[in-house]
Amino acid sequence: MSQQEAEFVPLFAAATPLVLAGDTGVLMNEVVRSLRQPHLTSLLSGLHRQVVRLYIASHVFAEMERDLPDFARERGCACNAFARWQADYLPWIRVVDVPSTWGLDDPAVQAVFGRHAVDGPTAQLASTLGCPTLAEDQDLVDNGFGSKDWLQLTLHTGGLAFQSETLQVIYVPSALAVELGKAAVGAFMRAPASAQVLAVGVCMWLVYNARDSEAFKAKAKAAGAGALQGAQWAMPRIEQLRTWQAAGEEEWSRQRVLAAPVRSLEQALAQMLSTALQPLLAGDLARSIDFDGDLQERTRVIRQVLNFSPAFVEVSRGRWQLGRPGGPERFEDDGLAQRRIAAFTRTLEMAGAHLEQSGPFARHSLRVALPFPSSMTSKAQGSSGKPDGCGGG
Repeated sequence: MSQQEAEFVPLFAAATPLVLAGDTGVLMNEVVRSLRQPHLTSLLSGLHRQVVRLYIASHVFAEMERDLPDFARERGCACNAFARWQADYLPWIRVVDVPSTWGLDDPAVQAVFGRHAVDGPTAQLASTLGCPTLAEDQDLVDNGFGSKDWLQLTLHTGGLAFQSETLQVIYVPSALAVELGKAAVGAFMRAPASAQVLAVGVCMWLVYNARDSEAFKAKAKAAGAGALQGAQWAMPRIEQLRTWQAAGEEEWSRQRVLAAPVRSLEQALAQMLSTALQPLLAGDLARSIDFDGDLQERTRVIRQVLNFSPAFVEVSRGRWQLGRPGGPERFEDDGLAQRRIAAFTRTLEMAGAHLEQSGPFARHSLRVALPFPSSMTSKAQGSSGKPDGCGGG
């Protein structure tokens, strides 16, 4: 399944995460951005909702740990930068010890090594996985890995996160109503015949009396008017969000690189595990990858590759994933929960503000305060050179 096809899954089904490779410069700017605004950034929203999965080479992890405090301090945003990185980002990031053989037959990877070998593993990782790169380093960008407009990629992840949040808001009460309805029907079917007749009679009596009730008519009319107003308020905003999302999808497709030809079983395993919803057994992988040998022989060979490659991590007995978790645990305190809510509501606020400025829906004002910047072409504030502190954004 391609990354674009992964978005068109059945409603409420677990979607295959989109994959990103990350580089140091963008990630440092991203952390600084997150300190300048009270809500989650689009990238954080996508990571925390697990609609996107970010992989970084091990040298990027080392550079972030070493250089982030000074980078944030130079931009007047030193407070809590390292703590923000470790708490909000690392637990959702996977760090890969990129094997030296990956992607070497890709001319773009060779060009990166020729200009600045330190960036080579990031290019190898992106080439092997066939994914967009969050990078603004010129040695990578000039060879097709990343873009100075990297914020466009994070906007796409934020849009997917918003969709996921919205589906949850819709799904929970809907699922509860369905379950209550099923329980009521089940209770009715199990009841004695006399009780069933009595229940039907009571319902018919209530409907008959409500038909002539002025209070019932007034409430029904008010409910209909409220539903109409809600639709008039929601539909243009949904359409605006769809427009923003389409722009994000276009940028994602543009920056996505073609995966290097698979020259080894190790690379094939990396591609498969990069989007797996959970760690997989060697037997699961053997059923999905076709090469010489029966299932038992393929499982043995795959297990051997997984054990000897530095790129793969056994997270539980016999279950493997690509890369190791950047942080030891994931948790959500009250502050993080509030920033998630702020990111969700800000998206609706921006959609409403855009519609009011454009004219046709100006009368549907939005009073709440929601993960998109005000412009689809705006640059990340962390790289703009604009002096400010940790607050605001």
